Amino acid sequence: MATVIFKGSFSRFLNFFLESAVTILCLCFFATCQHDSTKGNGGQSISRSDREISYEEGQNVYEIPGDTGNLTLKNFPVATKLYLSKTNPDNTIIPMEATHYVTEASNIGLSYSAVESRSAALSDTILPEAASEGKACHSMQLSEILKNKKRASAKNKKSSRAAAAGTKELVDKTLDENGQPKTFSLGQKKHFYLDIIYDENKEISRWSEGEGSLEGIGYKEDGTPLCYVWVLGQVTGYNANDDSVLFEEDSSLTTEEEAPIGKVNRAMAQDYADTFVKIYHLDREIFGSEPTRAFCDGESVSDIKYLSETGSVINLLFYDIYHMKENVTTCGFYWGKDLYPNDEHLPLVSDIAAWDKNDSSRYSNEGNYLYINTYMSKQTGNMYTTIAHEFQHMIQMNSKGGLDGVDDETIYLSSEFNEMFSNAAEDLVFMFFPEIDYNNYAAVTYMRKVVEKYLYNGIEYNHAMGELVYGSTFSFIGWIMRTYSVAAMVSIAQNDYLDWEGIVKGVNALTDENGKHYSESIESFLRDYSTACIRGMKASPSKDELSFTAREPAEEGSGVYCKEVNYGYPLIDIKIKGLNTAQTTGFSESDGPVWAQKFPSGIPDNFGQMLLTGFQLYDANQVADLRPYGMMLHKLGTIASDNDSVLSFSSDSEPSPMEKLYLVIICK
Repeated sequence: MATVIFKGSFSRFLNFFLESAVTILCLCFFATCQHDSTKGNGGQSISRSDREISYEEGQNVYEIPGDTGNLTLKNFPVATKLYLSKTNPDNTIIPMEATHYVTEASNIGLSYSAVESRSAALSDTILPEAASEGKACHSMQLSEILKNKKRASAKNKKSSRAAAAGTKELVDKTLDENGQPKTFSLGQKKHFYLDIIYDENKEISRWSEGEGSLEGIGYKEDGTPLCYVWVLGQVTGYNANDDSVLFEEDSSLTTEEEAPIGKVNRAMAQDYADTFVKIYHLDREIFGSEPTRAFCDGESVSDIKYLSETGSVINLLFYDIYHMKENVTTCGFYWGKDLYPNDEHLPLVSDIAAWDKNDSSRYSNEGNYLYINTYMSKQTGNMYTTIAHEFQHMIQMNSKGGLDGVDDETIYLSSEFNEMFSNAAEDLVFMFFPEIDYNNYAAVTYMRKVVEKYLYNGIEYNHAMGELVYGSTFSFIGWIMRTYSVAAMVSIAQNDYLDWEGIVKGVNALTDENGKHYSESIESFLRDYSTACIRGMKASPSKDELSFTAREPAEEGSGVYCKEVNYGYPLIDIKIKGLNTAQTTGFSESDGPVWAQKFPSGIPDNFGQMLLTGFQLYDANQVADLRPYGMMLHKLGTIASDNDSVLSFSSDSEPSPMEKLYLVIICK
């Protein structure tokens, strides 16, 4: 349900990572017994050490050095279940040959495959199941390459425009010819430029335009417009190369009382307007504010009113994105091109040959616009989360959409983090829309993918993975918010850092229950997240439950859990293995006015239901490439007796120093 806005730069992150990589978290005490040398499959000598771990009450994860050969486990309780987490806290792939596996064990009933099937996945393998399926709402993927070229072109022209920019007269477009504020009323018409998917490859290789009608208005508390809902009527599509007419059609607007699929009437439009008002406040509370500035002549102008006749009002534009196709998956998108005026679009397009096949971007609608697919508009509850998702993209375009980087290069939030934040927006709004059934939407749609196929996508943007990208980012940010409270999302989204640096600094700006600042790193995040994917977030989860457990909603005057820290946002527990019910969510009408307002008639029977089978666990000797910021989880076996237990580690080549190994345990 999101679109790629801009490809961010990893340069600032890499500097940050290199500075922080020297910090090593020591999770347990190892005794190094002796050194040994083994041969990899390639014949090279690999130096390994024998080590011991002694069981410590209450400790459930132990770091294993990468040169370990034989690992002796001392004093571990009988029937303790052993798991191995392998993580990659780096932005490059670790080849499977450079990852560890367990060759044998003693006093452990080892989960082990025949050596021929030790490879769990081949390099660059993409499972068909990882592509988008069914009618789940997700968003149009717009070309990052073209946007990078456009940004580069704009930067090159920046100096030549500087003189003209200084003398250009700015006109307030929100005022009419008499100097009075322009007003927009229901039924009023307006011309729009559109992106449309027309060919079989689902590429935006055509462009179109049409006339829309204002069918819904959402208002601020002071009675001024907050959002306009426009619905397209007549639409004309053009060939991008020669502007020949491809089609003319009636698009989405209907006066029918019961709007058929693919159509929107005024009642639906007003419902979306009223809903957006609610979403507007929810998203802004966490992520920041929408753009109030625009760009002209390569420079930022102070107020969007000099670009747009609707000013900073949010425009929701409903139309048929896929051109007369019902069986689609795209719910909507946001694209920051509308913050640039049309007189800049045309010369940029003509200067870049690659745009010849993608001239849908030749025009801007000049303002704050979200684009919504009318063929999905009947799925009202799901579309609410779409709007929350896309509006977050608009906010991030404002708050993290144009930070100055090295050599004054403008850099942007990377796609995986942009999608991550928008997935968080979806996660947050569930609690405020009881008509959305958590059981059949994002938590299941996204989490079902990641618990089965996380191995094929780390916390990275891999376009070929389709919805699995959303699953990976949804799972991780869901865990972050439930571990460190919603305050972490506020701190991350509203700080001045991008990508992983923004995550690390955002969390470390918070304090724990003892008033001490966190000191997390990418490495520690992946350690704790992968541990939670094996054993859940509770101290002693039952064998039938794996849960990302939410903190309690904030209460005024409750110290670190006050409103200033987690904003009072409630989050549902994500039960990955087990079933959420109204009884197990821990919420009831007696929990205070928040719940009384949200559920005046009591908690709905279907509230919070979710059933998933748990993260895929691989056998002890299986290997696969470790994706950037990814993980691989293994089921090793069970301690059989009071005797010492031994695990023997190996790899097919010299192990990567970036691979991090953790022994995770669940005691009986």
